[in-house]
Amino acid sequence: MSMMHSFVRQFGVIFLIAVLFCVGRAVMAEGSVESELYVAEVELVDSLSATRTQAFNLALGKVLIKLSGVRDILEAPETEKLLNQASRYVRTYSIEKAIAEQASAEQAPEEQSVPDIEPDQDIEAEPVPSMILRVEFDGPALERALVAAGLPVWSGSRVTTLVWLAVAEGRERFIIADGADSEILNGLQRAAMDRGLPIRIPLMDQADSQNVAYIDVRGGFLERLKLAAERYNTPVLLVGTLQAKGEDSWSAKWTVIRENVTSSWLDTDLPLSQVIQSGIDGLGDILVSRYAFVSAPGGQSSDYYLVIDNIMSLEHYAKLIETLQNLVFVENVTPVRVQDTEVKIRLRMRGSIQELQRALSLQVNLKPGDTVLTRRADRAVPDQNYINSSEQNHSELYYSWNP
Repeated sequence: MSMMHSFVRQFGVIFLIAVLFCVGRAVMAEGSVESELYVAEVELVDSLSATRTQAFNLALGKVLIKLSGVRDILEAPETEKLLNQASRYVRTYSIEKAIAEQASAEQAPEEQSVPDIEPDQDIEAEPVPSMILRVEFDGPALERALVAAGLPVWSGSRVTTLVWLAVAEGRERFIIADGADSEILNGLQRAAMDRGLPIRIPLMDQADSQNVAYIDVRGGFLERLKLAAERYNTPVLLVGTLQAKGEDSWSAKWTVIRENVTSSWLDTDLPLSQVIQSGIDGLGDILVSRYAFVSAPGGQSSDYYLVIDNIMSLEHYAKLIETLQNLVFVENVTPVRVQDTEVKIRLRMRGSIQELQRALSLQVNLKPGDTVLTRRADRAVPDQNYINSSEQNHSELYYSWNP
């Protein structure tokens, strides 16, 4: 007998809802949005000429690109106001020596909190070359500000992309593997981090080597690559082929596969850094066009209902609430009904039901079912606001939990 069944039999549905709601609130308080989305580093070559305002503006610009997923968001007129108020969104910052100087230093980075910030004061009293300013911003506050300004926001809970990358350089032919000591791999990971894109590199262990060869990537045998990618459980693939043409001159073909839709483009005669950036930028542009949320300022909130089955434990429920709360446009998550292993939840959010479905399609733990229309209010719910509502019809989205 599952934990869920045991609780229901012993204490009843109402008590279980109260317990689950408390667990959900605890998870929400912790938060699980990828923290690196809210962090940026800025090099301070001459700290006398770099004020905190300037440095925070540069760091915030990097974070806005990651939060929105849009590489040219800094050109939007609405962004200027946010940049001018950068210090308002700073949570903490630290100043540390560049990597080359840290090797001979045993001193921990200086870390300070927001109340000590004086926006126009120099960061250091004396010039210290090759310093790195690391800034952590208040992510939820920034997301709310972006939504209020009608700017795109990409929820912190993002799909991971598996990258199959075949490289031809001189006589060498190989597939980039996780952990490889490679300039190409390092550049790929840096570019993905700058765009806020979680990527995964195949291990190229015995299992991968048996299923995928260089020619499979180079030849674009996508079905074979999709089959081999199943072990990584990543719904999006980026397939690339890099060809060295000369001294820092490369050509590439990139293909993104998502939801059985493929998009491809070519690059010719570019430096290695630019051709890698093109692959990551193309991936980011495709994903953000599909999944980024844009809310018009002053947009109205709506209620939608999710029915999720196969919730077998409190741990499953806590993870479900965490997943839903990480959707940036969701304002409130309320449990409505628990029956056996099925949970009904009301979401209050800005946006359409289609936007909600697109966001949920990224969640690997949720398998979608059919959308149905319920023709009467559910009188078993403990939420008095809902019971007293005059609304009699509502749409329900059905999902199954996939642990």
